Amino acid sequence: MKKLVVVEGFDRCGKDTLLDDLKNQDTNFYVYIEPLVDLPKYDKEQGDFLVWLNQFISRQVRELNKLFKTYDTVVMCRLVVSDEVYSTMFNREHTVVKYLSQIECDEICNYCMLFKDYDEYLKRLALIGDMNIQYDRTEFDRINELYINILSKFPSTIKYIYSDTSREDVVKHFKDYINKITQ
Repeated sequence: MKKLVVVEGFDRCGKDTLLDDLKNQDTNFYVYIEPLVDLPKYDKEQGDFLVWLNQFISRQVRELNKLFKTYDTVVMCRLVVSDEVYSTMFNREHTVVKYLSQIECDEICNYCMLFKDYDEYLKRLALIGDMNIQYDRTEFDRINELYINILSKFPSTIKYIYSDTSREDVVKHFKDYINKITQ
């Protein structure tokens, strides 16, 4: 059975760090990372962003289908859930859903990392030295609410992140999740 596991979640919660950590470990799955090159600002240049996103997702689908010829489980960052959340949040076209039927796997599972609350988000930004706050409390609550509502439609699990959640804890929790869904 071919499974695509998508690491979803809030900005700055550690998705890319998790995938980077996993890429350097011996695992029973492939970690697929597609770099974000020439990404337009989606809140300012929506037309350019949508063109870029369609090209990006199309390329990802081709790469995923190649990987599924070799691997039973592929892990990647962001796909349909994030697109649904941010398309709703910024009132733009839902793009990724158009490509789902082209992915040659049996199941898509989501592992979503969300901050426990807004204060943990602010503490995390301070810890990593990124106080360029993207979201106020109302926007933060709306994004978390959207993630939770959309995740309920798909096979998913949520890992709540505190500002001091260790990298090791996240990796261990994720590996336990993968072992559970691939047995």
